[in-house]
Amino acid sequence: MRGELRAAIDEVLDSGMLVMGPAHDAFEAAFARYCGVAHAVGVANGTDALELALRAVGVESGGTVLTVANAGGYTTTATVAIGARPGYVDVDPHSLQLDPGALRAVLDERVAAVVVTHLYGQLAQVEEIAAVPGFDALLFGAAGAPAPSASSRRSASTRRRTSGPSVTAAR
Repeated sequence: MRGELRAAIDEVLDSGMLVMGPAHDAFEAAFARYCGVAHAVGVANGTDALELALRAVGVESGGTVLTVANAGGYTTTATVAIGARPGYVDVDPHSLQLDPGALRAVLDERVAAVVVTHLYGQLAQVEEIAAVPGFDALLFGAAGAPAPSASSRRSASTRRRTSGPSVTAAR
């Protein structure tokens, strides 16, 4: 395996295309197939990914984006970058993940999106959080959890509300 990895690294280094280029395109295509979606977009870091996701689901300046404080640094940075306001939801005292009951308590008409980060190698209460009414978009990310390889692609997806229950957005 070391030889294969070295050959791949050398190929990229020799091409001079450390970003973009054929290796980047191949990775995006392979990752999209792995996740079972039509497209994947590689970005510089998770904060850029969150900013693009918030823009993609329509969060605008003045809107509120909710997250948890124990994993909210990058979400806060992305939220402020688009002119929205961050807000924080309490966590479940046992899992330290976003508490769906606490989410219900803080929702109001200004909330445009909720960003849930899977933490500590475990998934947040995805179905319970998605069932909470009152916001337009639900985004999931991972910090030490197996997001793209979890039992369902919902664990690492962007979800948009429709007139009924939320659905996985095309990504």
